[in-house]
Amino acid sequence: MSDDEGYIYVADKLRCVVIIFDKEFRFQNEFGHRSLRPGGLIAPNDLEVDTQGRIYVKPDEKKRDQCVPDNLQVIEMLRA
Repeated sequence: MSDDEGYIYVADKLRCVVIIFDKEFRFQNEFGHRSLRPGGLIAPNDLEVDTQGRIYVKPDEKKRDQCVPDNLQVIEMLRA
């Protein structure tokens, strides 16, 4: 999945993280960790971005979506 700026987001199920690459596919950063607590992800399977730029992570075995709140601020911090 990519955003309007060309950043590419990859869900890594094994490590339970989302990895961010730039448009040349150079590693930028990653977020998440294996946990049921806030900030944690469980088997991220699919990613979506809403019109406000928030990333929604669809877990593989859960029925609820996990949202990364205030995504624009988080992603800007991760890209720096």
